[in-house]
Amino acid sequence: MVLSDETTLQYFDIYFTTIHPYVPVLNQRAFYSQWNTNRESISPLILEGIFALAAMLLGNPAQSFQWLALISSRHS
Repeated sequence: MVLSDETTLQYFDIYFTTIHPYVPVLNQRAFYSQWNTNRESISPLILEGIFALAAMLLGNPAQSFQWLALISSRHS
């Protein structure tokens, strides 16, 4: 699954404003720096997790479950 840069940044914003304050597992500044300079080095599992959470918060559970299925397939 591929997201546009605009949607990706929207999902990051949702994650960092809604979820991150309660579960601060990523350093926001370091994450955005890495995204802007070397995005291939970010674990796909981190990105897919962010996308799944953001999709659920946007009221799109079907897309959220697709992201979760993709994560699960990486562990099979």
